[in-house]
This record gives sequence, C-alpha cells and structure tokens, in this order.
Amino acid sequence: MGSIAAQSRAGVLAWVGWQMRIPPEWRPLRIEGGWDRGAVIVGDMNEPVLQLKWWRPGKKRFDADRWVRRRLRSLRARSGGPEGPSPKGFSHTAWVPESILLGAGEKLLRFWYGYAPAADLVVEVSASPEAAINARKEVMSKMIPSISVYGRGDATRWAVFGASFESPAGFRMINKRLLLGDLALLLAGADGSRLMLRQVYPAELALGRRNLERWVKVRPFKEHRKYRLSGLVERYSVNSFGRTLEGIRQWGRKRLPIPLGFCAPRVALSIAVQDQRLDRLLLAEHDAPSRSDEIMLATAVGRMNWDRLQPGGTS
Repeated sequence: MGSIAAQSRAGVLAWVGWQMRIPPEWRPLRIEGGWDRGAVIVGDMNEPVLQLKWWRPGKKRFDADRWVRRRLRSLRARSGGPEGPSPKGFSHTAWVPESILLGAGEKLLRFWYGYAPAADLVVEVSASPEAAINARKEVMSKMIPSISVYGRGDATRWAVFGASFESPAGFRMINKRLLLGDLALLLAGADGSRLMLRQVYPAELALGRRNLERWVKVRPFKEHRKYRLSGLVERYSVNSFGRTLEGIRQWGRKRLPIPLGFCAPRVALSIAVQDQRLDRLLLAEHDAPSRSDEIMLATAVGRMNWDRLQPGGTS
C-alpha cells in the first residue's frame, strides 16, 4: 500500500493482531503485506521515525531464542542490551542500541526484536538514525513497551488512518482497501465465511452522492459471485456504546455466473448505518454457505471506532 497522507487514530495504531500507542501527531506512512507478514512505517510531521515488521512463523516448534540470536549475529552484535523494553505477552525480547552498531555514546535504540507465543507473532522494530533524538527516545521509552498482541482465540482490534474496527475471533484479514475517506477490511473465517468491514466519511458528503441502499451495492472488493437482493430492504438500528445508530438491513444471495450458478451459493447479510456524531457511514457484510450471523454482524458494526467511543476514548 502506498503512502497515505491521513492522520492515524490519535494515540493508537492497531493492525493484524498487534497494537501500539503512538503520539497523536504521528501517523502510518506506509503499510505493506498481510496477515502472515508485512511492515508498517511510522513517522512524525517531518520524517519517518520507525519501521515495524511482523512475521508469523506458523511452526509448532519455533525456536525463538535461536531466531533472535541469528538476527543479532547478522548485525554483528553478540548480544542485545540488558535493559531493553519487554512488553507484556512477549516471551523473548532483545534490543540493539546504536552504540553497538555506530559507536555512538548515547544508548538510543536501533533494533528491537520480540516473540509473542499467544499470537504466534515475531516483531522487529527499527528506529531511523536520521530521526530526531527525542523521537527515538519516545520509541524506546514509550512506544515499544506499549506493544500488545491479541491471542489467536481473541477478537482483533484495528485502528489506522482515522478509523477503527473490531473483528470477531477466528477471522483473519485477506484484503484491505485504505483510501482517504473510505477504508475497508475483508476477513475470512475458519468456516469459509467472509466478513467485510467498511467506513466512509464524511457521511454528509457520501450520502449526497448516493443513499445507503446504493452504498451497500457498491462493493470495495472484486468478487466472482454475482449479488442479488433477497427480500425487501428493512429499516435497522444498531447499538454503539450506548447510542442507537439508524440505517438499513439487506439480505441477499451470491451465485457464480451461469452456467455455474448452482455451485456453492452463499447467503449474505449487509448492514449500513449512519453515525451522525462522527459523521461516518458504517457498513458491514457477512456471507456464508448456509446462513449469515446477524448478531455477530451487528456487534461488529457497533464496535467500530472503539478507541473513540468506549469509556476513556479519545473523542
């Protein structure tokens, strides 16, 4: 994904099973990769400050100690710093200060490594030596210690580019669409179902282009199956942190083009509501071989923007 000049959710950056606190004026500058591996570059108003890489080993007997030793050896560092950050949930951590690599006198972080077994997640953070000293101190003292992970059986929170979502346990991201004013995630469940979560803003401008029914029909991801409405569009409401959001509910069916229309048809349920407080359209769709889970879908819509609207949030 290319650079996007959009402010991140103030104070939180959450992606593919990990979460990190960041200063409110910092933002993701670039996101690449997917659920199994990838990278994100984070910077302030002037320049990139750090790069965070993640990787899921997917091995039953992954040797985290050996992996860390190999990374340190590749940097020609025989050992990491003894007082480096050790976030909760990480069983193996190591860090390399600039004094080892560059001969600098001050112990500023250059690389940090950690393995979180509950999420089967390896994380590498590298701080840019060209960034301001205060920014690199922020990475070392506050940002890395704040990293947390979600277990494979937990719901996953997402917060990036001005929007946040919460996906149910058992779903993993298979595609994303991150555009200014239109962000969408496509997730797949272990049972073969799919969940799409989307936010469009500002809502007033979006509804001036098309109404809610038409927004439901405009799909952010390409699909092989053709969608057909099943029944009437119904008025619908969702609870979101003590508020009631009004919108619509729409049942549908997805079939492959003729002559394969009889093969593996899917039932789909779409929900679209307007959040007037945040001036956003919140959309979600769940499709499955048998029947869509309406309770799960309504919960996912109601949990959007969790970091703004839950008690102690930033809005």
